[in-house]
Amino acid sequence: MVIDHLSTKRILTTEFIDGLEIDTFLNAPQHIRNRIGSLMIKLCFTELFEFKMMQTDPNPANYLYNKEKDVMNLLDLGAGRDFDETFLDHYMQIIWGAYTSDRDKILHHSEKIGFLTGEESKEMYNAQY
Repeated sequence: MVIDHLSTKRILTTEFIDGLEIDTFLNAPQHIRNRIGSLMIKLCFTELFEFKMMQTDPNPANYLYNKEKDVMNLLDLGAGRDFDETFLDHYMQIIWGAYTSDRDKILHHSEKIGFLTGEESKEMYNAQY
């Protein structure tokens, strides 16, 4: 959260966020790792379909899990990317295709947004289902 009254055009003041980097949980119990995975998926879809932008830096230090509060905190939006409605519509169709086991839908919309170019190996195409 930005603290407006302490920020200027040159200084951004934010609150301290408590948590641990997600890669510190590699040896945590399975239920903790499952929860972190669930929160990461929720964050991914929130970024895409609500904010229409995503932090695209895969650095695990950008994601802090607060076990006591059971929340995932995202830091550093410096590598953020915006997504337009066309991309998001195709992406949603890929998700729907996966949900309904519609391989043709997955492949069609993956090509439309450039996830696939048509020049991939047979194995790559088979991995889309």
